[in-house]
Amino acid sequence: MAVHMEETVPTGTLQLKLRGKDLENVDSRLGKMAIRKSDPFYEIKNTRGTALYTSEIIPNNLNPEWNESNTIDINELCGGNLEETVQVVVMDHDDHKDGDPSPTAT
Repeated sequence: MAVHMEETVPTGTLQLKLRGKDLENVDSRLGKMAIRKSDPFYEIKNTRGTALYTSEIIPNNLNPEWNESNTIDINELCGGNLEETVQVVVMDHDDHKDGDPSPTAT
């Protein structure tokens, strides 16, 4: 009798709907006269730090609600290892230098 065993990798998708609450107003760093608020967006990064999804930008809002449905393949996100850590990084769109936005929350 022979037994053949294979380790199965979880498959499927991850679906997220995100909102922010009381995000830091990084635009206020412009001085006391700044009346603008941050323009948040978020990225979902896999275990290698590669951005797999970038959300829409919500202008002038510290309590954003992203009304978008994004679906990410589990294998692409974490190689099927559900114990791996992934990142959701919230950033301000217009607080950047050389195209590298500053995180407002992680």
